[in-house]
Amino acid sequence: MIIDNPDMFILSFHQAILMVIASIIILYSSIKHRELFRWLPAYILLTIALFYNSIWYFTDSPRIISHVFYLFSIISILSSIYFEYYSIFIKPKQKAGKLKKFSAITIFFNPIILGIEILVLCLVIISLIMLIRIYLKKKTLIHFFLFSSLFVVTLTIISMITQDFNVIGSIEFQYSSSFVFIAFLIATSFASIIDQKLRESEKKIRESESFFRNIAENIDAGLTIIENNKVIYLNERLSEILGYSKKDLMKLTMMDIALIEEKDRLKMFLESIENNKASLNKIDVWISTKKGEKRCIHNHYAKVIANGNKTTRYILTADITDRKIFEKKLKESEENYKKAYERVNLYKDLFTHNMNNILHAFMTSLDIFNLEFKQGKNKYNIPEFQKGLKEQIKRGVNLINAVQKFSEIEESKKKLKSINIMNVLNEAIQIVKEEFIDKRIDTQINSENKKIFILADEFLIDVFINIVTNAVKHNINQDVEIFVNISETNNGGIHCLKMEFIDNGRGIPDSMKKNIFLRGIRGNKSVSGLGLGLSILINILDKYGAKIKVEDRIKDDHSQGSNFILLFHKMV
Repeated sequence: MIIDNPDMFILSFHQAILMVIASIIILYSSIKHRELFRWLPAYILLTIALFYNSIWYFTDSPRIISHVFYLFSIISILSSIYFEYYSIFIKPKQKAGKLKKFSAITIFFNPIILGIEILVLCLVIISLIMLIRIYLKKKTLIHFFLFSSLFVVTLTIISMITQDFNVIGSIEFQYSSSFVFIAFLIATSFASIIDQKLRESEKKIRESESFFRNIAENIDAGLTIIENNKVIYLNERLSEILGYSKKDLMKLTMMDIALIEEKDRLKMFLESIENNKASLNKIDVWISTKKGEKRCIHNHYAKVIANGNKTTRYILTADITDRKIFEKKLKESEENYKKAYERVNLYKDLFTHNMNNILHAFMTSLDIFNLEFKQGKNKYNIPEFQKGLKEQIKRGVNLINAVQKFSEIEESKKKLKSINIMNVLNEAIQIVKEEFIDKRIDTQINSENKKIFILADEFLIDVFINIVTNAVKHNINQDVEIFVNISETNNGGIHCLKMEFIDNGRGIPDSMKKNIFLRGIRGNKSVSGLGLGLSILINILDKYGAKIKVEDRIKDDHSQGSNFILLFHKMV
């Protein structure tokens, strides 16, 4: 059989083979991607049209048959475009059957092929406009190549119309555009596979993101994600812990909500984290919520660097306020237990030491009395003996009272209040004078103000009594002089009230000055003479936050008397 134009036959046959390949690819893609089924009829019809076009070269079959199948394939493509357009941009109230009915009517509306071709051309142009909108909405490779294919179809239909008018070159142009059209259809087939992979990847990403969000929103810790110093995610738990809304937290930093006393420490830590110099990647810090509530949070930092320029930080935040409060109470409990233990030992040490002295004095007095009685020397010294016994009994009573007073101070939970020290000081001096009636006590108070207030309690008088009593008791002079100088001073940047108790007693050697104030803490028995009262004094002053020290009345000569100095926080 002789073919009039073998080159055109080969060209047509190659188009048919390529279209078969494209149909197989689109069929494979349609199995996994259901939306592509609507495009499959167009591929099949176009394949049939191309085969009829090839057969035309060596048979008497009318060429119009291939044109009809070609038009049917175009109608199928247009129907698919219309269907997708309506499904995306119009809320369909009609069933898909109406659209098919519309397509069938369109196909068979005009029996004249030329009229059909012109009508189809108009529909193709409308479909091009629709496909542009679909592409702008979905932005997929499939729709891009479909648009390109449909554009080539427009040119092909124009060439088919010009063939009817026997325009020279129309057939060649149709073949060329058909090749381009087939190429775009094949590209569309491959694009469908690529698009399917992209959709699967996007689905996995969405599932991964959904999984991550589900975990992030249900963990007990707060989560912050910072990418290139910009917060990109905060979970709801973080908002609950910090006491701020998510909107507020997007604008705030840790430095903004940290307590003032925490800012310097936090700043140093964050700088070390930023410069990768932190020895630890976690920190406990106290913050203030939006309502002013104080909370302690634990932040754990993790840093991820991707592609060399993308830095992502993950911060886990936990509310450890209750734990910190418990730890504080536990520490206080341990300190209280330690103090109680030391207090018991102190009571035992002081009471035993002083009571042994009292009992020893009792035994000594009895031994002397018995010895003198046997020698007949004690007939007229009974009053003196009784006086000695009374003094020892008084010492015992004072010891018991002192221990009781010591216990009251330790257990006192009363709050400090504003007290005028001048009234308390005068009362204490009067009590001491009444106790030591056998001595002439001259006191002088030097102060510019008659009303000076400090924060103290009812035990303040015991402090003054103790100091004045020791100044009198350990003074070998019959005439006791005590000067009390009251002034204001600055101690380490703190406005303080300074009280100096200066006496003319025998003084305290330098070797003892460092140890006399240790007795209240360690029960140091190397210092004698100052008694349990000094331990009471130290405990009272600790409660006030006050300080005590002792100096020589005359520098470098302790024998000329002592100067006990008290420093109180002065009320403004």
